[in-house]
This record gives sequence, C-alpha cells and structure tokens, in this order.
Amino acid sequence: MSDIYNDDGETIAEMPLTERQLAILDAADELVVIYHTPQLLRHLLGEHSGSFTLHKRDDRVVTNEPKVVERYAQLQKAIAAARRVS
Repeated sequence: MSDIYNDDGETIAEMPLTERQLAILDAADELVVIYHTPQLLRHLLGEHSGSFTLHKRDDRVVTNEPKVVERYAQLQKAIAAARRVS
C-alpha cells in the first residue's frame, strides 16, 4: 500500500500501486487512475466514477485532486465491505 499525499504534504489516502505503476511514477511520469463502481455492486453502492492524476514528488506519491482521491478511497472501502457481506 502506498500513501497518497496532497500538495500540502498531508496523507489523504492509502492505495495499492503495482510495480509497473510505481515504475511509471519513478520515471517522472504522471499516472492517471480511472475508476467506476463494479457493475454487480451498483445496486448496493450506486454508480460512481471519476479519474485523478498521481505523480511523484521526492519520495511521495502526490495528487492535485485530493477530493477525488478521497472519494475513490471511500468507494474502495465500500466495495470491500460489500464483498465481505455477499
């Protein structure tokens, strides 16, 4: 799991990043994350979608869109909880 920071250096979320994604960030490139509610969970969680960009500053993974990352993290928690119940 990688901590995601806002521009002020505050941790706003934690999310898994693959080796490939980390390599992209290490190469000083941006990583665009596009997400949506899985189709089979939309009846429970509603339909949510969005996108955000990550980049690396020093050794930190940073986003300029902290509110979107927070929504993404909340959706991931809701998906995990829904899967445990079903």
